[in-house]
Amino acid sequence: MNGARRSFLLVFAILLAFIAAGFAASVAGVAKDLLRESAPLFVITGLSVALALVAGCRYSLRSVESVSERRYVASLATAWLVTRGAIVCACLRWPLVVDEIYLHRFVAQLRSGGFTDANFARLSELYDYPVWLSRAFPIYYPLRAIFGDGDITAVRVLNVLMGAATLFFVYALAKEFIGSRYARCAAFLYFLSPFHFFDVLSYTPQIPGTLTVTIALWLIIRGLRLRSASL
Repeated sequence: MNGARRSFLLVFAILLAFIAAGFAASVAGVAKDLLRESAPLFVITGLSVALALVAGCRYSLRSVESVSERRYVASLATAWLVTRGAIVCACLRWPLVVDEIYLHRFVAQLRSGGFTDANFARLSELYDYPVWLSRAFPIYYPLRAIFGDGDITAVRVLNVLMGAATLFFVYALAKEFIGSRYARCAAFLYFLSPFHFFDVLSYTPQIPGTLTVTIALWLIIRGLRLRSASL
């Protein structure tokens, strides 16, 4: 069991390293664009984020002594819902871009044409047909069927809710490894992640995928712990 657990932790650490590398590359890309547009704005933004990181992590670590676990996570999830919900409300006309356009067009045509041989024949001629077909379910097609032309807004609202759920499981997963004190800091860092502010506007499955993977990892760790305790 110990060998299997060590192997899993090694794989998990490698996965986190790849995620961290991707995040660093994203930050570098944003920094390049900000520097090109306005160096003072980049400096002010960078300092603000740095101060928020330090202050938030400091409070998160100290909150163990004064704030219950349930209250802390609930407060952070509420802040997530408010901030991301505000972004969705402020950007109702935010346009789809690149792959989002292709995926939405595919879902709309699949819904309007139905599950017929003729419709699938037409859809199969589209760019990246297998990808769009796999991504249409289980979220985008049902929302199109329920909300019609309002499906984009419905997807964005669902992104907000799934992001809040992911925050809970990030905390739960981190707690299994590093305890409640540092799990609070991990949840705060997830909350403050730049990618997860405006990605609620996305019509691609990053947020649903993140939630699914996080739940799966938490279930694996919980299962290993329960099995170890029963031996």
